[in-house]
Amino acid sequence: MATRAPSRSGAVRWRNVVARNWVTVRAAPQHGSRLLGSFGPDTRIQLGESRAGWVRIRSRGLSGWAHQARLSTRTVRAGTLAQR
Repeated sequence: MATRAPSRSGAVRWRNVVARNWVTVRAAPQHGSRLLGSFGPDTRIQLGESRAGWVRIRSRGLSGWAHQARLSTRTVRAGTLAQR
């Protein structure tokens, strides 16, 4: 599976979305890595870089990795990222 190369500036582009289901957040992009926490449905989150089926995720002070196959989201319109 191909992953996106980082931008030339090295900055990660974050995308604002809302989780449709429970999202498990791990310390590294692998199933055996330490569990950091989770986000419930309707939580506004940000998605960053992708790596081998995993996506970097952050919200409410928690940052880590979520498996893309278990991640269901909907897009947030610009200017509506206020935390719930």
